[in-house]
Amino acid sequence: MLARVKSEFVPVSGDCENYKGPIGVEGHIDGEIDVLIEAKRVLRFRAYAEGQAWGANSNTWHQPPGRFPLVIAIIEADDRVSRVLGPVWAGYGADYRTPELPAGK
Repeated sequence: MLARVKSEFVPVSGDCENYKGPIGVEGHIDGEIDVLIEAKRVLRFRAYAEGQAWGANSNTWHQPPGRFPLVIAIIEADDRVSRVLGPVWAGYGADYRTPELPAGK
C-alpha cells in the first residue's frame, strides 16, 4: 500500500520551554510511505520537511537569535545497525558512533 504524507506542523498551544528558555519548530512535511501490510513492514519511506526553529536545546549549538531555517530529510533504514540500535540522533553516544553488532545479524 502506497500512501502520501503531507502535513503542517505547528507549536502545540504556544511555545514550549526548556531550561534555556522558549523553544519551538513549525513548518511542513511531504513524503511517501510504501507498506506491506500483511508483513507489517515498511518497504520504502521518503519524506522532506522544511520549517523554522527557535531557541536552544542540547542538540542546538550556537543557534542564531530568533527563528532559523530547519530542513530534515528522512528515509527508511533496514541495515544491520538500524536493526540493533533504535532511532536516535547519531551523536547521542559511543554506541551510535561505533556500534557492536551481534554475529550473524
